[in-house]
Amino acid sequence: MITLIRRCFPLFLFLCTLMAIAALIPELMVPSDHPDSVLLKFLYSLPEMLLFPLFSGVFALALADATSDRLTIKDFFKYLPKVREKYWAILLFVIHYSLIYLVGFLFLFVPAIIFYRRYCFGLFLVIFHGMKPSQAFLKSRQMTMKLSRKILPAAFLDFALVILLLASPSLNLSWESLFCFLLLQKIFLFLIFSYLFSLFQVYGEAKTMLLGRSNDLKKMTP
Repeated sequence: MITLIRRCFPLFLFLCTLMAIAALIPELMVPSDHPDSVLLKFLYSLPEMLLFPLFSGVFALALADATSDRLTIKDFFKYLPKVREKYWAILLFVIHYSLIYLVGFLFLFVPAIIFYRRYCFGLFLVIFHGMKPSQAFLKSRQMTMKLSRKILPAAFLDFALVILLLASPSLNLSWESLFCFLLLQKIFLFLIFSYLFSLFQVYGEAKTMLLGRSNDLKKMTP
């Protein structure tokens, strides 16, 4: 995982920064004492919600290529058209997954951790294998059955990041400090994403998917 991050570090930091800026917008635009602050923050959070599927798709493709190449920020524009082709499927999966995770979160952390462990490979299956969200959920559950102990640390860390993010408004941070806080949160989020990708490669089927994608790209190269 560390090697992958090093090979695409400029792109990694670029994506984290963009996501942190998108997350900062609702905090700057909506005062906490506004009577409709919850609704307005949700509306101002829509750009971040819509960008995450796009950026996560770009980063997943970058991680796949980082196994053999070094990547820079300009590679963002190379992956963007490829992700746009699957954007709606990725977005649909993210919405379904977020709702499932939210239900688990409302019943304290145990269901959320269980759902995370079962479905954390689903996004990769949509991106690399073109599965529909329903298929990705079922396949992810099968693939993660033997990886529970390795996935659980990532699940607990992700849960902790959610708690810290929800608690951030009560910290009364300046916008500079809040931006640093959000940037750090996005960095940890994408580090977890990278760790899960490295686990995804453990399975032979996952390697076959990535290898097949690599061969297809070579055939397309003149």
